[in-house]
Amino acid sequence: MRSCRDIESLLPHNESLFQKVNFLMQAAMGFINIEQNRIIKIFSVFPWCSCRRHWSLPAMG
Repeated sequence: MRSCRDIESLLPHNESLFQKVNFLMQAAMGFINIEQNRIIKIFSVFPWCSCRRHWSLPAMG
């Protein structure tokens, strides 16, 4: 009987730990998403700048 009570008392603690781990995992994924967005922004702006520079060279010369 005592082992059943021990298991029952550990269930809320286990749920609390699961929620904390889930929160930390979601936060880490959010940081990864922000970093990926910054990298994609750089890679999307760089070709636009290089094409614009390439197209404006004949007009200058």
